[in-house]
Amino acid sequence: GNGLGDTVTVYSPVFKANITTPHFDWGYLEIIAEMGAIGIITWFALITYCLVLIAKKRGLLASFIALLIINITSPALFHVLGIILITYILTSSLTQKAQLN
Repeated sequence: GNGLGDTVTVYSPVFKANITTPHFDWGYLEIIAEMGAIGIITWFALITYCLVLIAKKRGLLASFIALLIINITSPALFHVLGIILITYILTSSLTQKAQLN
């Protein structure tokens, strides 16, 4: 298709030249390009909320931080395992809140 993310021109340190590629998997830069400023702010709010929930339990902190670091250069949080981890974090915290009430 054509549109945003169809191709991107970047400087390649390997080839020492600008290259045009259809691959646009750059994690946070992809989020900014596709969703804009409001989208990235909302995404960071969700990530911060997940970090707060994890900090209380400390069970998945290393896994989540690893995905945040990997997401700098690849769409790790948009990968199926990243989505499952975020969904698990949110549902487990909501389940615990419901059990307390």
